[in-house]
Amino acid sequence: MFNSDASISVYDESSWNPITLDAAMADRAKAYRGSKTLAERAAWDFVQNEKPSFDLVTMCPPLVYGPVMHHLSSLESLNTSNQRIRDFIQGKFQDGLPPVVGSVLWTDVRDLALAHVKAAEVPEAGGRRFFITAGHYSSKRIVDAIRATHPELSSRLPASDTDDLPKDVYGNDNSQARQILGLTFRPLQESIGDTVTSLLKLGA
Repeated sequence: MFNSDASISVYDESSWNPITLDAAMADRAKAYRGSKTLAERAAWDFVQNEKPSFDLVTMCPPLVYGPVMHHLSSLESLNTSNQRIRDFIQGKFQDGLPPVVGSVLWTDVRDLALAHVKAAEVPEAGGRRFFITAGHYSSKRIVDAIRATHPELSSRLPASDTDDLPKDVYGNDNSQARQILGLTFRPLQESIGDTVTSLLKLGA
């Protein structure tokens, strides 16, 4: 859904990344996002052309944060989204806030999991795509959340006096997920705090 080259003012279920297969194959940085778009389009094409006995629901989440529940062989095998939080609490960014690269929208893994359950339970969800996002994040907001929920880690964190979220950042509309699936999204501070707790248990 996210397209770093487009000037989209508000992301919602009507938003698509216009990337082509050739463009995705030519740029490793865009290949990951392109694979998601192309796979989803193929799924919708299948339903339209083959008319199966089941309906299709797709979830379109941005960056996913949240507590780590599964086994990890080491903290080095942590998923990309949570690596930044790990690095913050390990003191790797004490000299300053790292820039945010890519999308500045996020969701909690538990809200995303519930969305999948609701998609199977709510008949009105059939045949729809859902934008599962809680809103914007930034490095400053993550650091502030860590400091608020785990003050004992404050000495490892960089100063966060200025928000690094761009003032003219694009908006987001998650009303379909809230109204049709009945989702209530966790706030960033809760999600980051729970993520840090889980990482500390894993030895971060």
